[in-house]
Amino acid sequence: MRGKVLKKARTGARAYVAIYWTLRRAPVGLKPATLFFGTLCKKKWKTARLTGRRLSYPPGQYYAALPITLKKAGTYRIAGGVDIRGTMHAAGAAVTVGGKHC
Repeated sequence: MRGKVLKKARTGARAYVAIYWTLRRAPVGLKPATLFFGTLCKKKWKTARLTGRRLSYPPGQYYAALPITLKKAGTYRIAGGVDIRGTMHAAGAAVTVGGKHC
């Protein structure tokens, strides 16, 4: 699912926000939570929380993806993180839609 990083898009474009992580060890029954938070021109635009569905998470590489539609022109800032037993690891990105910066 890895694709190029989107920097500019047209109004109405559909995309995925994805978070990739490597898990080195985890207790049995661990369910990582993936959190997404987005703003459009500094106003809250979207929030989402995805919880792992697997019965167990052995060491390995994982990802979570959230489909989005960029309906309005402006600068979308999107942050996401993975919460594993109260420890959050996060990153963010921005995309400009319709050539409008704010």
